[in-house]
Amino acid sequence: MRPPLHRLRLVDFERHAAEYDRLVARSPDVDPFCSSTAWVLAAHVAFARQRPVWLLRSPAGFVSFALGIQPGFGVVLEPLESVWGMACPFVARDPEGIVEGFLSAFLGARSGPLPVLVGGVRQGGALEKLLVSRLDRKLLILDLVPTRVVRASLEGGRDGFLGRRTRKFRANLRRARRSARSSGIGFGAPSRSVSEAEALALYERMVAVERRSWKGRAGTGLMDPNMALFYEHIIRRTWRSGMLRFLFAGHEGVDVGFVFGAVNGDTFRGLQASYDARYAPMSLGALVHWEMITRLCTEGVQWYDMGVEADYKRRWAEETVTYTQFLAV
Repeated sequence: MRPPLHRLRLVDFERHAAEYDRLVARSPDVDPFCSSTAWVLAAHVAFARQRPVWLLRSPAGFVSFALGIQPGFGVVLEPLESVWGMACPFVARDPEGIVEGFLSAFLGARSGPLPVLVGGVRQGGALEKLLVSRLDRKLLILDLVPTRVVRASLEGGRDGFLGRRTRKFRANLRRARRSARSSGIGFGAPSRSVSEAEALALYERMVAVERRSWKGRAGTGLMDPNMALFYEHIIRRTWRSGMLRFLFAGHEGVDVGFVFGAVNGDTFRGLQASYDARYAPMSLGALVHWEMITRLCTEGVQWYDMGVEADYKRRWAEETVTYTQFLAV
């Protein structure tokens, strides 16, 4: 007999954050950053803090859901982060035990039909097969649009990275670097020993750049209050763990571009990059990514995770990872 799962309040879940994150780091079938507490709790607070949480823990691991609303289905049990579909609600040292415990605690006791939304499960992995086989016994599985993320290998350092890019990519980057140098654009990263207050001040510098970007002019990105709150919470959490990384581009004493993210194990997860729209002809967006890559290579970081797939990101990356989403009704 496997031990039962016990309900947790959100404050209890916070107290177990370190244990939870260690399990995430050892789980090959989930995104190591987007299933961590830095991501899921920031998303819960920023986008849907009013949801009742449904959190379980046992020696086998954790189950982390909340009660949300999905169009066409009404009230559903959904992951703490259900905006991008990157967070897996099952994190366990014993995946089979945690899934069976979930079925016993929720599906076996439920009084009426309540759909379950699952996301953040690596396509083709053992966890996906386990979840589908177990849930399919009791529920109908509806496949949803998967989430794809792109990653660039940093094996071989900056030279290795460039060697895997096209000739056109390398030529454009050289031209952009020469233009930046001749225009007096410089790049700098703050010390990792900054205080939390200083880290949040760096965030305010980032917001100031975003206001002058195309995203700022459109009222998206960090100009969206919920997104701003999301990233502020991530910065607080990643600063405490030592994962936070920032880099700024400057011109004549003014910040004109930035990139920031978190180093998690051997992977840098990019979180946001932007630049003053007046500097678009200089390819400043590409340059801040390149400058961050050169610094990460000196740390021995092996992967540059650029997040959700987009056309421009494919030029930088050679690997696509697909995370399944499905609704069990």
